[in-house]
Amino acid sequence: MRWMLVAAALFVAAPTLAGVTISVLDVGQGDATLVQSSSGMTLLFDGGPNGQGSSTVLPYLASQGITQLDYIVASHYHADHIGGLDEVHSHTGATYGVWDRGWSYTTVTYSNYAGEVAGNRYTIADGQVFDLGDGVTVTCLGTNGNGQLSAPYNDSGEENQYCVTLLIECGDFDYFQAGDLTGNDDGSYDDIETSVAQDMAAMERADIEVYKVNHHGSYSSSNAYFLDTTTPEVA
Repeated sequence: MRWMLVAAALFVAAPTLAGVTISVLDVGQGDATLVQSSSGMTLLFDGGPNGQGSSTVLPYLASQGITQLDYIVASHYHADHIGGLDEVHSHTGATYGVWDRGWSYTTVTYSNYAGEVAGNRYTIADGQVFDLGDGVTVTCLGTNGNGQLSAPYNDSGEENQYCVTLLIECGDFDYFQAGDLTGNDDGSYDDIETSVAQDMAAMERADIEVYKVNHHGSYSSSNAYFLDTTTPEVA
């Protein structure tokens, strides 16, 4: 099993052994992560802010010889996560669809995203698995508050709590990413991380190697229970 974690500025040769390459792209204030299986299948998780789809994500895809994505997943509807996805989708499409938390949001950025992916958009479900081949899987561990919040899931003040949570696995390698998922219960945010970590422990899938830090390292996330339970080797 082979895995690589690279920054956007590093161009990585195609894997020769069964494994996964995860590229965390530098899109400024925002998130965009490309998952590539050695089978050739791809999944893009978020697309950075408006303009970064064209200026950063698409050039990086071109450097990897990727003209068509297999999956696109949006963590949630804040502009620094979905702003570039309409730009990317208009050029690459997504063979097996664009997946998000469902419901809706009321910003121009969201409207641009929803309009572009209409007809190729699907609602992700807790436990859903995307098989990228060669033993690489991407599992949705939770969304829309992971059972800690009540519907309807359209409160703009809780958008971070609604984030899609993904676990990327390849052999003994596990990589966790969840957009802006929150871990503090302080009146401004709800603690969703603890329930996710409890679920991971119950499934015996809590021991991760890499943790893409929630909410850009904000005080609102990465609570002690989550970190103590998942014990990441790298964050």
